[in-house]
Amino acid sequence: MSTNAMIFKMDNNKVRGIYCHWDGYPDYVGAILRDSYQKPSKVDSLINLGEVSSLGDNVSAHPFVKKYGFEYSMSEEYKKLNEYEKQTLSGELKEYTLAYHRDRGEDLKIMEMTVEEFSNKLKNDNFPYSGPVYLYLMKANKLKQYEWVYSELEFFDELDYQLLGNEFCSRGSYWSPFKPLR
Repeated sequence: MSTNAMIFKMDNNKVRGIYCHWDGYPDYVGAILRDSYQKPSKVDSLINLGEVSSLGDNVSAHPFVKKYGFEYSMSEEYKKLNEYEKQTLSGELKEYTLAYHRDRGEDLKIMEMTVEEFSNKLKNDNFPYSGPVYLYLMKANKLKQYEWVYSELEFFDELDYQLLGNEFCSRGSYWSPFKPLR
């Protein structure tokens, strides 16, 4: 089962972001963003890819994916590899981002909105995807330096319904306050 996430960057009054299908938890996607995506220009390059299947340290496609595409494992050349070569390739592929538009030819999908629209979507859990449980945001801090923060999708329990009232909890979930990504 996949752990979905959304990755955003806030600049001035604009927020742009993408969906990420695999391994969205802080110890994987969060760690890659924290360690390998510190430059705003690299985050822009990532977002310009549109939705991604998996995030790697490198925005570019692995040479094997460039040659054989998203379904590289169906190629005759891949099928000819022995198990050790397949494992080695699999390890290398994890270092590269696999994008649905660039590598699979799907429509380019990038979320673009104002900060106010982003805030409303957070408040109402109204993003175009229903699966993500982590949301990552690169934003400038008070010193005008970019930093990563993240939020988790939280689910109401019965006590929350009693305390907050049924109308507020009708969605059944909400985004937690942002925390620094460490």
